[in-house]
Amino acid sequence: MRERRHGPSRFWLGLLIYILIFSLLAVAALLVLHSYLDAYEKSRPGTALRSYISECVNGKLGYGWGKSLAELDSRMMDEKEAQDWAREKLKSATIHELPGTGEGEKRYVLRDEDGVSFLTVTLRAGEEGRWGFTGWEVADEVCDLTAYTHSAEALVPEGYTVRVDGVELGEESIAERNVGYELLEPFEDYVKDTPKLVRYACGPFLGEGQVEILDRDGKIVPEEEQTEQHYLANCTPEEEEKLHEFALRYLNVYLPYAGDLYRSGMAFYGELSQMIVTGGELEERLVLARNGFGFGNTNSIRILEDELRFAMDFGDGHYLADVYYRTETEGLHGLVEEDNQVRLLILERDGFYYTEAMVNY
Repeated sequence: MRERRHGPSRFWLGLLIYILIFSLLAVAALLVLHSYLDAYEKSRPGTALRSYISECVNGKLGYGWGKSLAELDSRMMDEKEAQDWAREKLKSATIHELPGTGEGEKRYVLRDEDGVSFLTVTLRAGEEGRWGFTGWEVADEVCDLTAYTHSAEALVPEGYTVRVDGVELGEESIAERNVGYELLEPFEDYVKDTPKLVRYACGPFLGEGQVEILDRDGKIVPEEEQTEQHYLANCTPEEEEKLHEFALRYLNVYLPYAGDLYRSGMAFYGELSQMIVTGGELEERLVLARNGFGFGNTNSIRILEDELRFAMDFGDGHYLADVYYRTETEGLHGLVEEDNQVRLLILERDGFYYTEAMVNY
């Protein structure tokens, strides 16, 4: 009876030992399988690429990123802001494998939500590892930020302010001083100390590249007014009226003379000579024009309409008048209408105006 009582105890003990051994073997098998699957997963190039992206997002960006970001203008965005921007791009990027790569090498391109490619990563197969699987390592990374970067430049008068994407450019962004106005170039031999411009430049930088120009009073200059004519126009309405009146009187005498009206251009020179600075280049040109007299067929010439585009006071007795006018000329082939634009350098002496130089353009 006692031996029968011990029988069931031995059975349960044996069953327990069996379960324990089976569990240990199962755990060992699972560990081996896990090791195999882990090695397999790590041997896949996609895993290596995702690991690279994760390291960049959560830690230090790679050499390719460092090189590209170092080329950006730090005056517009500091290093940390640029790195944060790069990490955000990586977080939302989609991965696309590039075709045509050779054995032992894989190339992938990363694109943003708009489909713009900004990073190419090259993976290269490493040495054989556990279970005979080959791992992959990042061999190269090439960043292309051209789709996101801009450069900006502004040519403004001294004392004006330039802002790019809301950032005010300082002295360190001045690329060039004493830049001459193109429209004043023909008159620099007549006027000393003509106004100059300042050239601001920045970039490349990440952003929209929106440029704002503020005048000396801090008011934003509209884009259509960011012209040399607008910057130079400084005459009062009264001065503009006087200059316009003189320019029209001058042209009404100059045109018949230069056109040798009725082949009698010399008849207008007496009045014209009273309206120019004598002894200068303009007088020489007017005299040389007589070489063509006697051959023309101008029967009439008149100004149909005119407009003073802008006027400038140089501050030393010189003025610049920019005038548009439309003429109607009757010649050998009938009436012809023509648009003209001229800039007159005018000298004031004792309350009288005299043309010192003129440029047709």
